[in-house]
Amino acid sequence: MFSFLAGVFLSTTQVQSETIKKTIIDEDYLNMSYEFEEKAEDSQLLFKFKRRAEDKKVQQRLKMKLTDGKNEPIEYPESASLKADGGWLIEKEFSAEQEKQITVKLSKSIKELNLYVQMDQKSISDESDGKIEENVLKQEKPYVLKLKDEKQATNSSSKKAEGKKEKTTESSQGLIGPKKEKATQNNGPANAPMNSGSGVAMPIYENFAPTYTPDGADGKYPTNAWQPTNQPNVKNYQGGYASTKQWDGNTGWDVTNDNYTNSYIKYGDDTSDPNVSLRKYAQATENENEFKIKLNVKGNITHKPGVDMVFLLDNSGSMVNGPTGSRSRKKNTEDALARIVRELKTNYPSNSDTGLRIGAHIFSDYSWNQGQETFPLSSNKSNWDGIVSGYKGFVVAGQTFTQRGLREAADVFIGAPNIGERQKFLFVLTDGAPNRSWNPEDGHADGTMFLDPYYVTRFSMGTKGNYAGGNPLGANKDRTKLPTMTRGVTSHITTTNSTAKAIKENEGVQIHTIAVNVERFYSDDHPTETLKEGLYRMGSKKANRTSDTASDYFFYDVSNPDELEETFKNWYDAIIRTVDKGKITDPLGDMVDLVDGPRATQVNNGADPIATLDQPEATRTNDNRQINVNNINLTADQEIEVEYTVRLKPSAVANRWYPTNGRTTLEPTSERNTDKLDFGVPSVRKQQTIDELSIPVRKIWDDNNDTSKRPSSITVKLQRSTNGGSWTDVGTKQLSNSNSWTQTFTGLEKGAGIQYRVTEPTQTTGYLPATVSPATINSATPFTGEVQVTNKIKGAAFEIPVEKIWNDNNQTNKRPPKITVKLQRSNGVDWDDIATKDLVASKQWKDSFTVENYEAISYRIVEVGQVTGYEAPQYNQEWFNSDWNPMPAGGIKITNTISAADFVIPVEKVWEDENNQFGTRPTSVTAQLQRLGGTGWESVEEKVLDAGNNWKDNFSAVDGDDSIVYRVQELDRTPGYKAPTMNIAAFTKPELAFVEGTVKITNTLIKTNYQFVKVFDDGATPFSGSDLPKFSVKRKSNGTVLAENLTPNASGEVKIENLTFGTFEVEETHVPQGFQKMSNFDIVVTENGAGTALVVKVNNSTDSYKAKNKLKDFSMTVLKVDEDGSTPLGGATFKLSGPDGYEHTESSDFMFFSNLKPGQYTLEETQAPQDYSKITTPIRITIGVDGTITIPDHSNVSWFGGIMDYGNEITLTVTNKKERDGALPATGEKGIKAFMLVAASLAVAGMITGGVFLIRSRREG
Repeated sequence: MFSFLAGVFLSTTQVQSETIKKTIIDEDYLNMSYEFEEKAEDSQLLFKFKRRAEDKKVQQRLKMKLTDGKNEPIEYPESASLKADGGWLIEKEFSAEQEKQITVKLSKSIKELNLYVQMDQKSISDESDGKIEENVLKQEKPYVLKLKDEKQATNSSSKKAEGKKEKTTESSQGLIGPKKEKATQNNGPANAPMNSGSGVAMPIYENFAPTYTPDGADGKYPTNAWQPTNQPNVKNYQGGYASTKQWDGNTGWDVTNDNYTNSYIKYGDDTSDPNVSLRKYAQATENENEFKIKLNVKGNITHKPGVDMVFLLDNSGSMVNGPTGSRSRKKNTEDALARIVRELKTNYPSNSDTGLRIGAHIFSDYSWNQGQETFPLSSNKSNWDGIVSGYKGFVVAGQTFTQRGLREAADVFIGAPNIGERQKFLFVLTDGAPNRSWNPEDGHADGTMFLDPYYVTRFSMGTKGNYAGGNPLGANKDRTKLPTMTRGVTSHITTTNSTAKAIKENEGVQIHTIAVNVERFYSDDHPTETLKEGLYRMGSKKANRTSDTASDYFFYDVSNPDELEETFKNWYDAIIRTVDKGKITDPLGDMVDLVDGPRATQVNNGADPIATLDQPEATRTNDNRQINVNNINLTADQEIEVEYTVRLKPSAVANRWYPTNGRTTLEPTSERNTDKLDFGVPSVRKQQTIDELSIPVRKIWDDNNDTSKRPSSITVKLQRSTNGGSWTDVGTKQLSNSNSWTQTFTGLEKGAGIQYRVTEPTQTTGYLPATVSPATINSATPFTGEVQVTNKIKGAAFEIPVEKIWNDNNQTNKRPPKITVKLQRSNGVDWDDIATKDLVASKQWKDSFTVENYEAISYRIVEVGQVTGYEAPQYNQEWFNSDWNPMPAGGIKITNTISAADFVIPVEKVWEDENNQFGTRPTSVTAQLQRLGGTGWESVEEKVLDAGNNWKDNFSAVDGDDSIVYRVQELDRTPGYKAPTMNIAAFTKPELAFVEGTVKITNTLIKTNYQFVKVFDDGATPFSGSDLPKFSVKRKSNGTVLAENLTPNASGEVKIENLTFGTFEVEETHVPQGFQKMSNFDIVVTENGAGTALVVKVNNSTDSYKAKNKLKDFSMTVLKVDEDGSTPLGGATFKLSGPDGYEHTESSDFMFFSNLKPGQYTLEETQAPQDYSKITTPIRITIGVDGTITIPDHSNVSWFGGIMDYGNEITLTVTNKKERDGALPATGEKGIKAFMLVAASLAVAGMITGGVFLIRSRREG
């Protein structure tokens, strides 16, 4: 056997690849990949990235940092577009999109790199100040790039590759090896539906994408639209049927009353009972230009055409074991299986094959006829019960041949009728490592495999119905590890997971695995963690996961077997939901702002309430520009509605349709597959103005009526500005001789802040640029005239020389490289720029301007800015024209005289913020030196202060004359800090010496306190006693801890001190016994309008937040005994009634009631045991919000209970009196009677003890 395995694997693994290709990030906004190539002398890493800003008003730059195994940055190559700074490699320029690649050479000793990725961005909108927002990506941990593994590195150094080189792609462990081939195991059907390589299901649905019709430059609206009754400013997308790709044609309905029928987009083959229904619509509110947005998602009990579920149940000998003092793994598995089957039977009322079918396979080592059996897929519930009883009936024995168990379980799917497109789930329950396998026959290297990086593609396994037995594969006893082989298989984990990989990839089966108290036995060579990793890598990988941790797979680690039932419950929840861990991504449209919300609630349609932990979570992100809804879990007609309000921006053009959102999507089962379904996006428009404005436009020709030079027509544009914003085009008109060179713009909106202007975009040849009168029109005031656009014919050209003269004793080293001068023309009120020139030394500081039509209009030359170290420029003539103030001979001369620059002013930024404990400082601040002039303070120079210069710098030398007054100002106030203070407000050179010669700008961090209230679920009662809840407070941006172990006072108040600007997360770190942990909540700290104090909000409210702890549900066990308290009685029936319609009936001598919440309950005996009297007085039980139990004295009842270590429990012992119709004859001896009494007493004691353990089994999970 050893020689056979060695031959097989040497022949399939000696071909080594020298190149790895891997995609690290694959998103719409950023794609990043790398290629690693190992050469003889060194190694080479090629990085590629392509990014695109999702918002057209934003520019970005990428930052990445590569560190070695000691987390030290590597050396980066030089690049024209990237710069190295502080260990980061950063793009030099911001841009909307970019695509680049860079090559890094590495030492051959480097086997692993850490890649940190971040992005900076800045807004380029007119209203933005261009401030840089740093580190906008949420990813803080590095991506680990494994360039080679230890085994492969060792082998490659001792044996060179032979044959043709191949490439490995998408290797999660970075293995260098041949390209991964399609699975060729002969244990699966050739025509089975394909699945993704990790076993994550491919999309269930084909997305039914809406289309939109453009409206103007930046508008659009639904192509298939409906409008709410009497709401002309809203267009919503129609509902439809994804399976037939048809819209429903409903063009309108009344939204004044809730309607949960119309306009849903339905997914699933059965359009009358779809798997998932979703819709999104807008409706007008009472506030002008504000609209309420609603999103609905409705689920169903299961996917159609159906779900097939197979249990693979371990019956090997080790299942008899269990944790000390607990039941065996087998017993816990039996009970949990029985419970989940009971739940499934309750929720699936019919036996139709279109719903759920269940099958099973029980396995051990197949060495004898007992201990393994197959149960075909069936929708018949009696057959489901047969699985439970069948598993209970087997005695555990034998080794663990998991590989064959997988194959037998997969055959259950193949053998079922009407398999079609049904979803297939395989649930594997086992307690340890496989120690039997089929003999491998073929395979190849595959870095995605575990434990060995090999994929065994063919085994000596026999055929279906006649599979071969398992072997230890040459080991001298039943051990996991095989004898050492050169690059060979070393573990049964590898062979077992190879079969699992084939089933996942080729047969469309999603595998879930559960480790039932897995631990290393004395004979195992693998540690416990390796055994667990083998199990979770056997399972299918969750969608959109790139790493390989246990949480990335459908895997459940049950260290305490009592948790097994809860794990089954999680499986059950995932199966019956058509929306499971769903996500909505809902970005706002460019022309709307968020006003209120979001809020996510369950629609009251008669469906079961959504459990607390399964409630959706709606949040704002991306600076209030996106709505995210996570944790959506829906089944059996459960429906949620998300609601928020938006407002059109003032710059919106009337009558133009704007989408309220960008692409809005639902990921219904975000962990199980890659489905992403579109909502239809509504469009809204601005309220039409009844009072409209008309603007006539006339062309005036100033050309001595020389019509020969006029064009046949000209184009004029009407533009609009709102509240001083940018000008946007509204309309276009053609003026010509045929319409007497006049046209009128009509139907224009009027209102405060709305202005219009007319422009002639193209200058007419032979004429001067057009002049427009009036230049602008205020729509809020009456306009009865016309706009005249005048074109004057050009005159003779005129040259204007300009020269810079330096009065600096020829100190050329102090002159700048260029001087910029402007030619300006008077418009009667101000000066308009005409042209610009740069004067440079290579042209002797001379140049000239040419005026095409020199008129009797005033002109002037001005120098842009003041040259540092020189006095203000002097002109030989300030202005001139062609009439009475002509230009001087030789042109305009500008003289700059060097100043007596002897005064250097240092500036320092002082931070009072605990050494930036919370990361609140900006990356830099700008300080400006100003000089007091004749008209006020004039800017002299600016300096950027940052950590790189230790927040210090010196301004360039200036004139230190005692009469000149200076000051330093910080241009922008830093958010979260008080307004900056200066150690000296204004100063001359002598005065600065009194403050140690340095201007110090101090910024003090603003702090505030906040308190919330911790209470029971009644919203009023605080916690007391020693077992109080504890809380931690962390800053969300960097995880810095502000406070720990905070506890409430006697009034329930939890005080948090020294909050700063930003968002903090409050987490309950200790939960009082018997209570559920509360959800984390955020404290958002912002500035007030004046920037002088902080405002603290929770859930957008400044009120003190009430944090509630809900009591965990109670369970109650009722033990029925005779009047002497020693003999269990059967045949009794009890009904328990309680709050919120709770009612449950049990019949037995041992009755169990669960899911009991605070309130008053009544326990009534509705049927007594035969020959016993029925209890006529009801038993009253009260559960307080604090977990206290109150049961009034009752002659038939004894009890104990409350909040206990193993759960919230109540145990009642209820007695019944025997009905005595007459004395029965005495039989048997006295000794026998005593024996029977002792036996009965022991039975009751055992029943109580068993009840306690059953309670713990059901509750501790």
